[in-house]
Amino acid sequence: MKILLRSVLTLSLALSGLTVGVVGAQAYWSPCPSGYACLWTGTSYNGSRDVGYANYGYFSGMSNRADSAAANGGSCEYTRFYDQTDSFGSYFVLKSANFHNDMNRDANLANGAGDRPGEPWRDRVSSWRFTACSR
Repeated sequence: MKILLRSVLTLSLALSGLTVGVVGAQAYWSPCPSGYACLWTGTSYNGSRDVGYANYGYFSGMSNRADSAAANGGSCEYTRFYDQTDSFGSYFVLKSANFHNDMNRDANLANGAGDRPGEPWRDRVSSWRFTACSR
């Protein structure tokens, strides 16, 4: 009985440690604040970050250099990421994290992005536009 109790306690401690480890690992993801469109130079939200915070604009610090993206358009439901300046040209869409729990970020633009899963977007994004805004 003592051996069984000791085994159960050891297993419980091990599992609680795993749970804490998963939560801790998620804390390293650099979030995209509410009202922003975000790009990173590396995959999985690593490297330098550039943000856009108006309804539309141009990523001056990271145009055509992004490997991952996230959207959190504040009062807007969707963010379009364009391959040309001034929110023009081809684009993919990410949902805003304020409204949706899915498809609000993409960790690897090389294998497709947002609503265009088969189309590579690595080093293509130049501008953004928030759409379906409630204001």
